[in-house]
Amino acid sequence: MKPSAYFLECVAGSVSRRARADFSALAERKIAGAALDVVSQEPLQPENPLWKLDNAFITPHMSAVSEHLWERQTDQLMENLQRWFAGDELLNRVDLSRGY
Repeated sequence: MKPSAYFLECVAGSVSRRARADFSALAERKIAGAALDVVSQEPLQPENPLWKLDNAFITPHMSAVSEHLWERQTDQLMENLQRWFAGDELLNRVDLSRGY
């Protein structure tokens, strides 16, 4: 990867197992940074050195999982379907000006 490259990890499995295994490129600034939504062991342990890197952005891939996940998702889907058919604003739309 080029020094200006950013590594984005958002899939589970073996697609980027080798890249995940060696993040010395991040620490040594051989690449510009990484955004990680999936790591080899979740949750990422507090002592993992990735937490200390200012060029690593880590998101909680498993944060939504709970015993209420499917109920919440179904409720929101139904609400958004009602809003869609009524021509109303949808809930939780991505705000591109804010970046999320």
